[in-house]
Amino acid sequence: MTSHQTRTLSHVSPERFDRDTSQVPYLVFNLGPGKLQRLIVKVWSNDQGWCDPGLHSPDPYANSHTAFALALIPDDDTPKGLELHEFQSNFRASRTIRCHTNIWNFGLDVENGSTPDEVHEWLESEARLGSTSIGVYPVARYQGWVNFVWKMEVEIVSEMQGQVEPAGHAATPTQPHHTARRLTSASTLDEEESAQLRSTAGSSTRSSANPGPEGRILPSRGPRQQALDEKQEAYINGVVTPIASKFPDCRNTKSLDDAIAIAKRAMSAIPKVHPEYVDYLNTLASGLFARFERSKTLTDLRGAISLTNEALDREKSEGPFRTKLLENLNGYLGKMFSHETIEQNIDISIEILQEVLPTVSRQSPVYSAFLCTLAQGLYQRFIVSNTMAHLNEAISVGKDVIAAAAEDHPNRVRFLVQASVLLKRRYLRDGTVPDLEEAIGLSREALSMTPKHDFRRLLCLRDLSEGLHRRYMLFNAWSDLEEAMALFQEAMSMTSESDPEYIYYLLKFGSMLNSRFGRTKELEDLKASIQNIRTVLKAVEGDDDKKFRAELLSDLGSLQHDRFSITKRKSDLDEAIDAGRQAMALAPDAGCLDNLGLNLTERFETSAERDIADLDEGIEVIRKGLSTLRDDHPHKAGSLINLGIALHRRFTETGSTQDRDEAMQHLREALGSESAPYNARVMAGQHLLTRSQSDQSTRDAFLAAKATIGMLDSYAPLSLRPQDKQDVVSRVVGIAAEAAAIALEDGQVPATALELLETGRGIIASFFHDRRADVSLLEEKHPDLARGYREVRGQLDKPSPADAPGALSAQPGQHETDQRFSASSQMKTLLATIRSQPGFERFLQPADEAEMTRAAAGGPIVVVNVSSFRCDALIIEESGVRVLQLPNLTNADVRKRSELLRDPETLTWLWDAVVGPVLDSLGFKQPPRDGCWPRVWWIPTGPLVQFPLHAAGYHLESRNQTAMDRVVSSYSSSVKAIVLSRQSSHAATGSDVVLVSMQETPGQAKLSHAVAEVDAVQSVCGTIALPCVKPQVTKEKVLSALETCRIFHFAGHGVTDVLNPLRSHLFLDDWKSNPLTAESLMETNLEHRSPFLAYLSACRTGENANEQLLDENIHLANAFQLAGFRHVIGTLWEVDDELCADMARLTYEFIVNQGITDDSVSRGLHHATRQLRDRWARRSGASRGEGNGFGSEGVESANSNESSVSTDELEGSDGGESDARGQRTVGKSEITSPLWVPYIHYGP
Repeated sequence: MTSHQTRTLSHVSPERFDRDTSQVPYLVFNLGPGKLQRLIVKVWSNDQGWCDPGLHSPDPYANSHTAFALALIPDDDTPKGLELHEFQSNFRASRTIRCHTNIWNFGLDVENGSTPDEVHEWLESEARLGSTSIGVYPVARYQGWVNFVWKMEVEIVSEMQGQVEPAGHAATPTQPHHTARRLTSASTLDEEESAQLRSTAGSSTRSSANPGPEGRILPSRGPRQQALDEKQEAYINGVVTPIASKFPDCRNTKSLDDAIAIAKRAMSAIPKVHPEYVDYLNTLASGLFARFERSKTLTDLRGAISLTNEALDREKSEGPFRTKLLENLNGYLGKMFSHETIEQNIDISIEILQEVLPTVSRQSPVYSAFLCTLAQGLYQRFIVSNTMAHLNEAISVGKDVIAAAAEDHPNRVRFLVQASVLLKRRYLRDGTVPDLEEAIGLSREALSMTPKHDFRRLLCLRDLSEGLHRRYMLFNAWSDLEEAMALFQEAMSMTSESDPEYIYYLLKFGSMLNSRFGRTKELEDLKASIQNIRTVLKAVEGDDDKKFRAELLSDLGSLQHDRFSITKRKSDLDEAIDAGRQAMALAPDAGCLDNLGLNLTERFETSAERDIADLDEGIEVIRKGLSTLRDDHPHKAGSLINLGIALHRRFTETGSTQDRDEAMQHLREALGSESAPYNARVMAGQHLLTRSQSDQSTRDAFLAAKATIGMLDSYAPLSLRPQDKQDVVSRVVGIAAEAAAIALEDGQVPATALELLETGRGIIASFFHDRRADVSLLEEKHPDLARGYREVRGQLDKPSPADAPGALSAQPGQHETDQRFSASSQMKTLLATIRSQPGFERFLQPADEAEMTRAAAGGPIVVVNVSSFRCDALIIEESGVRVLQLPNLTNADVRKRSELLRDPETLTWLWDAVVGPVLDSLGFKQPPRDGCWPRVWWIPTGPLVQFPLHAAGYHLESRNQTAMDRVVSSYSSSVKAIVLSRQSSHAATGSDVVLVSMQETPGQAKLSHAVAEVDAVQSVCGTIALPCVKPQVTKEKVLSALETCRIFHFAGHGVTDVLNPLRSHLFLDDWKSNPLTAESLMETNLEHRSPFLAYLSACRTGENANEQLLDENIHLANAFQLAGFRHVIGTLWEVDDELCADMARLTYEFIVNQGITDDSVSRGLHHATRQLRDRWARRSGASRGEGNGFGSEGVESANSNESSVSTDELEGSDGGESDARGQRTVGKSEITSPLWVPYIHYGP
């Protein structure tokens, strides 16, 4: 006889399951006894109610990461690890409680075409084995996802053989009512049902027909040691237990107060010695904490901490309950540190942590969490006390947390972010750069551990973005700003605009937009930044946090000042001052006062009224802010500089020497501030160096100059790419020339002035020149150091990405910049180690006097220094280094003449002011009579770099007063470049002559003579069997051809990018999409190939047109030399197409006939230039005396049959745009212009 038995089990208790919750079943049931007919599982649940917007989907179950699964209840012999069989997910991102019903009917055939149900098959197989215990397990797959379970009910229908249906149970039909093998449904509870469920949470019922150990499994704390009497038991079960479950759901403060009062009365009924007493301590603590969460009353939080601490004192045995108490205490203390502002109370909480921590096993899952909270407490104590020792201790503990946590610790991300935040805080306070670097590294690790759907990713994105932005503001690495903005935009996309935190994102992103404006000067970025800060100000209007509002207003004033710098509208500056005054009224901190003072000073400088009251007020406001800063504050140097500038300005207005002396004192203090960033200290030095001699003694000025120049390697570190370094050094243009002049004025030896020039100029080029340094001796003496040097250098030599500053890259190189900063730091340490070895003290240092004089073996080196108060020629000869003052040369004259570069009169002025006195001093007073031409290397500085020193002279008169009639001139960007060229022996491995002619270039004028020029060069080279190749004229193919190149000749268009000289380029077929730029050439390392000559027959390939970068000599000619070419021929400005062909032919003919040597290149160009100059002079009608005419005596010839060129060939009969290599038209009216002037030679 068969019958059916129905068993129903239910459990009602609100429980929270996340990824870190131990895997325990919410409810347990048995499949037997009897033959399983039907199983119904009902779950009342919901998840955390929100998720990443990117996970949204029309299907409410899609991308839901909380679910329920069935699994066998393990016994003691079962290996760890449950085999979970998921059967139900929650609605995604919904706080609404829903009842999910799953029905499995057994004994039915699988329907045709239906999908097999894995859970159904598993249940059937387990049911055949007999009475099996099954658990229903809540699951949360990822961090941030929470599975809230309110109730669960299981109904099991079994067929029993030979048994009578128990009384009280309705008979079940032989065949199940449902014909489907699996049925599912979900229903939403209405408000009343939900409230009822919440109100009854805590009760648990089981069927009376429970045949085995079914129902809720709870951690056991061991048997009771002392039984309660019946009255106490009833009171606890009837009052305390229900109250405990209601704490989270009390809808108002009164309900919560009543519940806590009842719990306190219940506690009085329980003896303190009873083992269950700790349960009720924990219950009451949870109630107090729940009330704190609503009211933020710290008394309740302190009570929760005290009760939980007492519970831990009583609960000594290790187990799940003690672990739960520890977790609670840790959470309560974390909340305390987030809200407490009284140092004494913070200390008490820290003491509790420090007392409990030794009792926690290091293997416990809560050990690391306790350390993390301790670090949080120490940091909060620092915030309140401003005692650095507390922050240092917090950082130390924060690092201990990371060390104690395993790589796969579920809270490792939190620990990493916390340590990063602490390190950044110390960086902001002390300016310690290694702290910032370490913080960025920790942030990166944290972000790498958080996939897209992990809610912790938001925090990681913010943290890393902020660190990168800080580093950009310090070092100016564009890739840092790009990546910071990209990361922050991702974080913003994860945050709703209705989120209270959204204003934080607007503020921070506005700051980044302003940083980008500072680099690109795109006004739209500045406008967006101003709009963002106005939006935030409106959102916090009426907020009690006056300091925050003051900071916002001060920042708005700073942004308005930036806009004024572009628009020059007085209203912008007035608005900036108004915002600053409002900020000062709210919270007059140093930053607000400094900004206001700057704006007031600016208004005095720029307004027509020039109201000195603005300047006076600005000075007093800055002074007031400065008085609030401690001596070692990183920002104090900036305020000192601002005050010094303002005081000096008032001195020039009023003549007050007291103001002047105070100004100089503040600037010197800023320069010497070791806690200040290098950019501030260098700025202070720059202001000191540009003050007049009457403001300070020459000795003080020299000491300031030496200190300032010595900081430039840290101001523009090796980690910066050329584009970034170019932007940085543009801010200190002229500083080296001023420093050298001050050294000479102070009576220092000329070599000292030269060292200052060499250190402070050509910073970008110097980095690439170092590739040419001879490290063979280092390899011989210290192979490990040499290997380390090459490895680190390899990291720094990696080429720049193609993107230039502008729009955000889609995918910034996330780790490349970090690697460069790390390599830069390693190189600094490595160089210090190398220089500590005997014989290597000056490794990669500027040349000393002995090295300089050795480099002058081939001829004197003349460095022409142009400064604001004196100009000199520093002459390096084999016999020593000396100085020749140039009284007829002034900085003002050079700048005035720079507007008349192509005027023939400029050549005569150059002779009188510079070249003539120098050559006379050297003894080169007449043309050579024996054909042995002396050589001179010119290194002009400042605005003089634009001038043709080699062409100086009176070319239309008969006195031989010209440079080219006395010497062969070459140029160099620095003494270092000449020294390295002398030290390296030329052993070219390439053999090809690479020829590129661009007669027709997309988007450019046709060059009629470019092909003929290249053909002429090929013909000349063919006379000595030099192999010529003509690659496809694209960047990639040309660079590839340079790998086997001995000589490279380019005939085409060239362009100088005035705003960004590194983007200057030669025009190839793909110049629009992939230009061959100066930067890409610099980063092309051909040093191992040692190519001999690059002849750039194009416009402006040696031009320095950016006044802010005159010290850097960034142009195409220098770029080819930095790439590895030993010699380069380039041009100072635009050139004539036809003349280019003649100049090239004459030069190559000389080189080929004389032999391919160092001397033949410079002499070949000199020969060709004189040939073309002579014919120009004759056409111009020059009258020359016998024996002194151009082309008679002293003229250098390639051979006995000197080449000749007709006048028409030289100058062109009509010209026109198609005949110019630049945008210049050479017309009939200019037919007598000296078109031969701009050709110059770089090399040894």
